[in-house]
Amino acid sequence: MKYPIRRLWPYIIIMLGGVVFLIWLGYRSKIDNGILLGGIATLITLFLTVVNYYQSNDKFFKELFIEFNKRYDGMNNFLNSLPNDSIILTNDDKQKVIDYLVLCSEEYIWV
Repeated sequence: MKYPIRRLWPYIIIMLGGVVFLIWLGYRSKIDNGILLGGIATLITLFLTVVNYYQSNDKFFKELFIEFNKRYDGMNNFLNSLPNDSIILTNDDKQKVIDYLVLCSEEYIWV
């Protein structure tokens, strides 16, 4: 997870501002404590939902990264064995190169 706190600062500030506002509103207008606590619980729930979203997004990215690396490793030996000067490929070799390019495009789309 890269810079997790930095990504959450706007949400932390909004949540704390909302809690302060609800407490101020509760003291000023004598709102029932149940409503005040319900509002605070709602803000905390929304904040935890955002945190959960970022965690699941990071987990999904990690799984994709691992999958792409496994697929690259499977193709790496073939690509390293290709001759550098003149390339005459069989149909099977051409298909492997196309599969590699498809993998590159999949990674580009997802990442």
